[in-house]
Parts: sequence; C-alpha cells; structure tokens
Amino acid sequence: MKKDRLVEVYKGMYLYKIGSENIESFSNFVYKKYAYHYHKKYNWNPEESVQKEMNKADANQYENSVYYGFRDAEGNFLGTMKVGKKGNEELSIEKDFNIQLDELITKLDFSVGNVWHLGRLAIASEILKRDFPLVSSKEVIQNLLLHSLNHIAKNDNDIMLAESDVLIHKIFDELGLHMEIIGEKRYFLGSPTYPVMLTAKTIQNWLANHMAFSN
Repeated sequence: MKKDRLVEVYKGMYLYKIGSENIESFSNFVYKKYAYHYHKKYNWNPEESVQKEMNKADANQYENSVYYGFRDAEGNFLGTMKVGKKGNEELSIEKDFNIQLDELITKLDFSVGNVWHLGRLAIASEILKRDFPLVSSKEVIQNLLLHSLNHIAKNDNDIMLAESDVLIHKIFDELGLHMEIIGEKRYFLGSPTYPVMLTAKTIQNWLANHMAFSN
C-alpha cells in the first residue's frame, strides 16, 4: 500500500493506515516527539544516528506491520502507533533489555502462536490542546490502541511485546490495559522504560470492554 488509507474520522481528526510512501514522515514525527518530550523531561540529546535507525527499521518492517496515524485537516500528524508481527529480526526488547524470547515463551502455560510488537506511540499534545481542546491525549491513545490491538486479538495464542515508557505504562493502566513487566527498567530512547508483555486473551478482554468506542 503506497498511499495512506482513511480508516475513520473521529471528532474532526482523520485516522489513516500509513502508506509506504509516507513511512519516513511517520518515523520523523515519532522521532521529533520523542526528542522534544524526553529532552524536556530527562534532558535527552539523541545522536543523529537514532533518527536514521528509526527510519530504517520502519521501512524494513513495513510489510509485516501496520502503521496508524491521526492527522488534522492539513495533514499534520496528531498521534501515531505501530503494530508489527515479528519475523527473523531481533526486537529491541531482546537486544536492549536482554529478554530471552525463547525462555519467555517456554515459561508461558500455552503454545505461543505469533509474537507481535507494539510501538511508535507519539502524541502531538501541543496541537491537540490548541486545535482539539475537547480531545485528550489519553483519548487519542485509546483509539489508536483499539485499532492496533485488533490485529493481535485474532489468535488466542498470540502475544504482544513492547518497550513502555513509565508514563505510558501508567496511562495504559488508567485505561484498564495492564501490561506485565517482564524485565528490569532501563533508559531507552531517552526515557526510563519497562519491557512489557500482553497476551491475546488479555487484549481480547480489554477490547470487549471498550468496543463501544470503536468501529
């Protein structure tokens, strides 16, 4: 899919599945939001290579991933999220948090199907406050989750892994989505971050309780 595809219009915001020709602008938006917020909060000054690595990863993983982005009428990104099925590549949660995926799967009490990764959550909170004062960042996150997690919920035996900033972990908790912490907290992309997991069944239960907000 080269072009963005409109998924829904939500309170004046346009949710798209991002096409391959716009994946670089998606990645750049996420990088800029991380750099801005985490410099402000944690004095993070990323090296130039970080942005290049994010661009490369998103381009390489495009075929096995779905990229969601809310835009305003002018096309500016308001919020983003990515969900991808793991292939042969090593996930950040493996190489940066030393999570041994085979060991993790062995310890679970069911036969794991697909392993998914959730990431690239970024919110343009300043634009939301200015142009969409009745829409909270948490509301945008919930909507992105409803669409992204649907991909994982289709198979009872699938699992989702992620690297969750401590604030995002708290927000997910407040939304009723309780991610299991599976390793030590480390600084990752500028912020203190947990390696976390969700099972498809946990996701299914959460979606069932929130379907009134989704299509």
